Amino acid sequence: MKTFIVNNFQNWIMSIGVFVVCTLTVNAQDQPFELINEVDLPATSVKNQGRTGTCWAHATLSFLESEAIRINNEQVDLAEMYIIYKAYQAHADKYMRFHGYVNMGPGSQAWDVMNVLKENGLVPEEAMPQKNGFGSLPNHSELDKGVSAFVKAIQENRSRQFPASYWQEALEGILSAYLGEIPKSFQWKGETYTPESFAEMLGLKALNYVALTSFTHQPYHSRFVFESPDNWSQGEVYNLPFESITAFVDYALDQGYTVAWAADVSDKGFRNDKGLAIVPHKDWADLTENEVEEIWTQPVTQRAITAEMRQHHLENYATTDDHLMHIVGRATDENGTVYYKVKNSWGTNNPYDGYFYASAAYVQLKTMTLTVHKDILEGYIK
Repeated sequence: MKTFIVNNFQNWIMSIGVFVVCTLTVNAQDQPFELINEVDLPATSVKNQGRTGTCWAHATLSFLESEAIRINNEQVDLAEMYIIYKAYQAHADKYMRFHGYVNMGPGSQAWDVMNVLKENGLVPEEAMPQKNGFGSLPNHSELDKGVSAFVKAIQENRSRQFPASYWQEALEGILSAYLGEIPKSFQWKGETYTPESFAEMLGLKALNYVALTSFTHQPYHSRFVFESPDNWSQGEVYNLPFESITAFVDYALDQGYTVAWAADVSDKGFRNDKGLAIVPHKDWADLTENEVEEIWTQPVTQRAITAEMRQHHLENYATTDDHLMHIVGRATDENGTVYYKVKNSWGTNNPYDGYFYASAAYVQLKTMTLTVHKDILEGYIK
């Protein structure tokens, strides 16, 4: 996924290969119109990814943390840096094996977290806490540039005078310096675990999770390799019919299951500072200034989304693979319009303490993938 990086020192958006999104100071009176939660499932505390491209790790671990609560009633803060370390190793290996014809950067997908879970287990935050450098929040600018330059340099050196273990050990040195040492074992609540036994204790198994999407250029009810520059691991998704996007999310939430949600957040209808993501019934170009202001202060009619509209936005790049978040609930406004409660990883400085509400229309139009427990998919299809 093309990752979004939070910059707490700027109040503008710019493009420098990745996008920079600001968090804005808001007051209580800036909270939009009233939304009534109908489903509000357990989730852990909101994190702040800082100036990193790691929304995929934060969101998917948040999803797995909610799964640990659902499965074993265990409250745990999982270490993002462990996932990032292991994913970077796998990413570099893939880059080398594809002779450099794979995107090499900080972006990844939800299934890359599941691949780490499958091969390497999980660790709690206290076993591998994040490093913040000179600031109060993580900043991976040096790490990302350093890893990318190092791996590209090794790949371009085709003489291969040393075995692969040499560059792999050197990469581990870079990752350890910036992310911390990988723990072989650790203490948690008075017990000793390895990463593998810790994941087993939590009841989290990678094979229990599946990724879904809905696009018309591939057959429905089939699997295909998700077509995104950041899908370096060539992960597959299951293609559901258009009407299943929000119907499936509703089904999951009603059964007590949360959903990891990859979506486009570069749309004008997405405002983290307002705590909303919407698709007004009129085109943005056709709205007056007063109408634009009213959109964020009172309920508005949402546009009716179709499969054709959704596909068109994909084809013309109006919908891109931007950001990964965590859907934990559902709400309605006074008109009965449905919104989904979404946990973000940009800190708590917005009207809903780090959450926002995405309308059903926005989810239908801007969803890239959904990651869920396979039991929900099987139940929904039945």
